[in-house]
Amino acid sequence: MRYTKNDIKNIPLTEFMTALGEKPVKSFGDMKLYYAPQRDDPEPMLVVDTKTNRWYDHATDQSGDIIDLAALKMNPNLYTDPRDFILKYMNEFEPVSYTHLTLPT
Repeated sequence: MRYTKNDIKNIPLTEFMTALGEKPVKSFGDMKLYYAPQRDDPEPMLVVDTKTNRWYDHATDQSGDIIDLAALKMNPNLYTDPRDFILKYMNEFEPVSYTHLTLPT
């Protein structure tokens, strides 16, 4: 699927984090705990609420949506609009599909 700027608000933050190369460290119901993609923290500090599709960073007390997270992560010398950064990562990201594999019996 090719995403457009109209799709951005509906992209699950967990999919965006995966496209950035981040995996959850722990899950607690609707909450997923990650290392913050914009820093090298010794502990996971970023929580994504899959129900509200919002994030909270315990280290900085910042929170927001996918656009806010992209603004923190992107290089401002390469991108002026966080939505362009999101589209680049989401449209280049291809989830791994295992449906074509035949498992031994």
